[in-house]
Amino acid sequence: MLCWLGEHAYSGAGAICDLGCFLGGSTARLAAGLARSGRPWRMHSYDRFEISEALKQKFLYSASYPRFEGKNIYPLFLQHVAGHEVNITAHRGDFLSFPWSDGPIEILFVDIAKNVDTNAFILRHFFPSLIPGRSIIVQQDYLFFRTPWLITTMELLHPKIELIGWTQDNSALFRCNAAIDDRDLDAVAFDKLRPSDVAQLIGQARDRFPFDYQREIIELA
Repeated sequence: MLCWLGEHAYSGAGAICDLGCFLGGSTARLAAGLARSGRPWRMHSYDRFEISEALKQKFLYSASYPRFEGKNIYPLFLQHVAGHEVNITAHRGDFLSFPWSDGPIEILFVDIAKNVDTNAFILRHFFPSLIPGRSIIVQQDYLFFRTPWLITTMELLHPKIELIGWTQDNSALFRCNAAIDDRDLDAVAFDKLRPSDVAQLIGQARDRFPFDYQREIIELA
């Protein structure tokens, strides 16, 4: 899906932002598609580029990566994006210290909104740079039961932000139809919603999906 977006959906009207790239899987796949497109491009990838010993065991050593000392996984990221690094700016460290100020965003991939505060930061600092009628947002954790703030956020922004597709697991794709302003952002604050509001919004979001397995995952949220 990310490779397809890079090749076919990107026009060159704005930057590509890759929020939460871990080892660079999302970065590499976006880059592969962008390279095929033949258009000039620039991607910004964000992560701490650090890993705990427990996650090394779960994600790296179990997949036959060689053992290494310390937390730094930036060398693995560079290994995975080899050949595309000249087009990629890696922002290393606390994501909340990197507000966006580099012009329009055409593709926004979000895999870092693991809590309410980070989601609010993305909304405040990235969504106003989306291009009406052009930008695509990929919410990696939308079809995932532990991130209800993503569901309520995107539902409250409808129809300015419209569901346009999904992958089999986890991700939902949205198009920006109109500019996002301060009034929109004030209206989507998750911590200001009542439980009854959350339940209603999640129900509305559930009804936008046609398949039982999707609807069940959203119900779990």
